[in-house]
Amino acid sequence: MYHVPPAAHQDFAALDLASMIIADTPSGRLYKALVTTKQATSVSGFTMDQFAPGIVMFAASLEQGMDTTRSLATLTETIESVAKNPFTKEELERVRNQWITSWEQVFSDAQKVSSALSEYVAIGDWRMVFVARDRIKNVSLADTQRVATEYLLASNRTEGQYIPTDKPVR
Repeated sequence: MYHVPPAAHQDFAALDLASMIIADTPSGRLYKALVTTKQATSVSGFTMDQFAPGIVMFAASLEQGMDTTRSLATLTETIESVAKNPFTKEELERVRNQWITSWEQVFSDAQKVSSALSEYVAIGDWRMVFVARDRIKNVSLADTQRVATEYLLASNRTEGQYIPTDKPVR
């Protein structure tokens, strides 16, 4: 997890797209680094859009016997290497189109619209649903690169592992 500003912050839209570039399945960087090399069975990532500062979280699921230390190192290196391996225009446009398509699908269903509006009320203002859309449309490649290199740093990271046990002691 990396600490990020609240959803209403100007950087949030670019961070949302950066996290999608990194975590998308099967086109994202984590998928290519971990799943295609058999270091993980799946990957995920998302930004938590909320009123207060939040997080962007990335995860990898492993099968028993996979090397957790190696997988975590690959996951971390992939995320934090954006400065050395900049995002491409193609990556940005792919995830922007996904985000906009998802946004448009929400507005084709009244129940989804009411749920989305209540989520935006929770982050401070129902009108942010439209502000977020407009910001996503206007995010530049330079913005996405900048926020990734500013926020996805070791000094801004909290990491952990969930390792299930056969016989948990409660």
